[in-house]
Amino acid sequence: VASEFSYLVRNESHLAKVFNLLNKHVYEKVTRGLFVTALAFEINPLTGQVEGVNAGHQHPLLVDHQDLNQTLLTEKKMVSCVPLGILLETEYQAFHLDLKPGQTLLAYTDGVLDARSKAGDRFGQQRFFELVTQSPFWINAGVLQGLYRWAQGHEPVDDITLMTITYAPIKHLFLNSQSVELAKARQFLAEGVRQQLSQKELNRFSLALTEAVTNIIRHTYQNNDDGVLRLSLVEFSDCF
Repeated sequence: VASEFSYLVRNESHLAKVFNLLNKHVYEKVTRGLFVTALAFEINPLTGQVEGVNAGHQHPLLVDHQDLNQTLLTEKKMVSCVPLGILLETEYQAFHLDLKPGQTLLAYTDGVLDARSKAGDRFGQQRFFELVTQSPFWINAGVLQGLYRWAQGHEPVDDITLMTITYAPIKHLFLNSQSVELAKARQFLAEGVRQQLSQKELNRFSLALTEAVTNIIRHTYQNNDDGVLRLSLVEFSDCF
């Protein structure tokens, strides 16, 4: 199934059509009575626009780290949540959403929610929700640590898979490989991180940036001023 999906996604421009063809493949090729759940996203990293299709998978979660809110993307926002291989005539349709800066789209398997403690208690949705509002850098580690503490050595009853996609706008600055461009690089850094750093911290970062750019000019381009450097700054609500 994975290889068929890989082939289809390279040859079809619409995600919904990929799922329609994949559903036909599973229905005809996989042992009757078995089915496959799947969830796929196509994301424009420049705009944050998301197109997705859900085939019977756990509903993805949209986390807003600034407002500390979570939104479960349920059937009201998605359609055709039928697993692959059950109904040949199923027509999958895509759902769309626009990620805002600092928001995280989170996909996970039911093994996360179904994890059991030694006493047999289910980890559940509420505990999961409480762990995902932390910094996007630490969601995966925080959830896995929470599951580990909850299970206390108890073996998982199902696979545990977690995927996080955080939309963070990226600013770019293109420079010529000339020392006189260093002032532009330092200004670019200062304008991008001034609110997150103290002046002392900014000075340290500026010094490190100056050294890095200088080394690239001297050693990579060997002082050839025809080269081009690109500086990229990724922005989050609580870091950069």
